[in-house]
Amino acid sequence: MLIEDSFRVNELNISLEDIYLSMGYRGDAPNDEVSGMVTSTLDEISKLCLLRCMYFISDVKYVSEKEFAINDIVFSPGERISPYLQGMNKVCLYVATAGKEYADYIQNLRGEGNIMKEFIADAIGTVLAEKSSSYVLKLLKSRTRMKVSSPYSPGYCGWNIEEQKTLFSFFPENPCGISLSDSYLMFPVKSVSGLFGLGEVEFKHSRHCELCNNYQCFKRKIK
Repeated sequence: MLIEDSFRVNELNISLEDIYLSMGYRGDAPNDEVSGMVTSTLDEISKLCLLRCMYFISDVKYVSEKEFAINDIVFSPGERISPYLQGMNKVCLYVATAGKEYADYIQNLRGEGNIMKEFIADAIGTVLAEKSSSYVLKLLKSRTRMKVSSPYSPGYCGWNIEEQKTLFSFFPENPCGISLSDSYLMFPVKSVSGLFGLGEVEFKHSRHCELCNNYQCFKRKIK
């Protein structure tokens, strides 16, 4: 059964520190002028945007060292992710988006040539997308008694991004207003898709930096 939900920015518990990190600050805060722009831009986006998500839970046919199957459809997240899905007997596939309102807001800033504010708004959008996965997790925990894994998405941690198409095949066309391009990118910008594993035993949780080989990432938490 597909479940669709909508939510506001203030339901995501976003901190200014989250946004500063997304902007590239590592433990430091920007000066007062930039901090003020962050606060005012977040306030504008919070009043404007209605975020959306859609998800469903399905039985899993099997889980191996590199793949898992829903009925006869196989996903291959690979040997980095699959160990963290062991014990999964159900899976939650989901999509979520900051929405068209956010995309239009960014486009307007671009048209105005407001480069600094556009940079700040883009960083806020990144946080919105990341926190949307956490919102789906909160919904899952409130609606199921099963243990839940960390989220994983095609295109990350060695998972072939082409499997976005397979994931989207489980949803109606343009779920939550999200379309998928021929290169497997999502529009509106700041949309996310992925899965949570569900099971009866506690999952092994990863810091995603353990799985990612982008050693130059400014968010990297381990060397």
